[in-house]
Amino acid sequence: MADKEKEDTINSLIDQLKTVSSVSSDMATNSDEPEITEDNIQAFIMQKSAALVNQSLETLQMYQDMITTSPNAEDVDAYSSLAASTTKALETLNKLAVQDKRSKSAMDIKKLDIEGRRELQENQAITNAYVSSREEMFKKLMDESEIIKVIDVSTSPLSSES
Repeated sequence: MADKEKEDTINSLIDQLKTVSSVSSDMATNSDEPEITEDNIQAFIMQKSAALVNQSLETLQMYQDMITTSPNAEDVDAYSSLAASTTKALETLNKLAVQDKRSKSAMDIKKLDIEGRRELQENQAITNAYVSSREEMFKKLMDESEIIKVIDVSTSPLSSES
């Protein structure tokens, strides 16, 4: 029975080594790096961060069996460091996503505010405008006008004395 357990442990270790070698060979073949410009840097960061987090999670799952079957202090420390860094990377990605959503919603709110002000100004301009025909306008002007007494200075007695 002890030989069976040792054989299972050895087979498990061999399977893990095969998996590690296949993962490392997959990493070596994925060297298609796009050129980084100001236009695509955010997409590049998000893409590479997501790939890094996915790779870290896969590595955590892969080494979980090894840590549980034969706990070595150095391996457990490395595993916990990887788990901590993966968690921090996920938190950073979450913060980036939340910040992006906030900036988009702030832009949308600002656009709505500008549109609302524009509509309000247009409505006020229409409200303050007086719509009428030409005849009605002249009648209104005549009704609101005041009669002014004009004194002709040229015919006054004071001007003839000079």
